[in-house]
Amino acid sequence: MHWTSFISVLCGCLAVSTSYYQYVSVSFRAGTDCSLKSQWSTKDVISTIEWRYGVDPVVEWNRDNRSAVFRAHLQDRALLDIQTGDLMISSTRAGDSGVYTVFINSHQTHTINVSILSAVPVPTVSWACQPEDEGTIFCVLTCEGDTGGAEPVQYSWTHQPQANISSHGDEDANKTLPKSINVTMVVGSDSDVFVCTVWNTISLQNSQPSTRPSTLRETLHPMKGVVVFTSFIVAVTAAIALHRCWTESTPWQSDFWRRRIKGGDDSENNHPKELEELKANPDPETQH
Repeated sequence: MHWTSFISVLCGCLAVSTSYYQYVSVSFRAGTDCSLKSQWSTKDVISTIEWRYGVDPVVEWNRDNRSAVFRAHLQDRALLDIQTGDLMISSTRAGDSGVYTVFINSHQTHTINVSILSAVPVPTVSWACQPEDEGTIFCVLTCEGDTGGAEPVQYSWTHQPQANISSHGDEDANKTLPKSINVTMVVGSDSDVFVCTVWNTISLQNSQPSTRPSTLRETLHPMKGVVVFTSFIVAVTAAIALHRCWTESTPWQSDFWRRRIKGGDDSENNHPKELEELKANPDPETQH
C-alpha cells in the first residue's frame, strides 16, 4: 500500500507539471501585430515576468521596478501586460521568428514557437509537354510563384477527371501534392482545366484556370526525333536518285525544251549539228 500511494502521488505531480507547462507553435503575417499569451492561469499575484528569445532575456519586469525592460529586436516594438504576462509585438518581421519562453514568478509557464511569414503569391501554371504513346501526351505541370518569405508552403491541384494525374514521388494524389505534377492527356483533350493552389498557415491563393496552350511546341522524344530525321534523309536520297535516273534515260538534251520554245518547230535551227553531219556524210544509197 505504501508504494502504491507513493506512485499515485508521483503520477499526480507529473500530471500537474505537464499541464502547467505548455509548448505551442503559432504563425503571424509579416507587418501585423501579434500577441503572445503567457497562459498564466493561477490567482497568485504576479511579482516577476521574464520573456526569453531562445536563451536570451528580451523582456524583464518585476513589481519593485514597475517598468519593463525590452532588449534586442523588441526595443520600441513591444508592450507587456503586467496583469497577465502577455507580450504584444507590433509590426512583426521575419527576424521576430523564433522560440519564446515566458517565466512568471520564476516558473516557466509557456514556450511558443513563432513564425513570421509573408503571404503566398498568386501562382501560375506552366506546361512542358511531349508526345508519349500513340494518342497520348505526357506533360509536367508546375505551380510557379515566388514563395520567398512565405515558406514552408504546400500545394494542391484540381483538374477534370479525364486527365491521369500523378505526383513526383510517392505522395497520395488525394492529399497534398508537390509543386510539379505529371499528367498524361489524351490527344485532343485540350479543354482539360487545371488549377493549382498554394498556401501556408496564414494565407492561400489559387491560380487562374489553365489549359494546355495551343501554341505550345511539344518536344519530340529523342528516339522519335531520330526516326523522323532518318525518314527525311531517305526521302531526299530517293528523290535525288529518281531525278538522275529520269534525266539519264531521256533522249533529248537538257536544253531541249528551251530550244523548242525558241525555234517554234522542228527545223534546221533546232538541229544544226545533226544537219551538218548529214551534209558531210551523205547516205551511200543516195549517192548511187
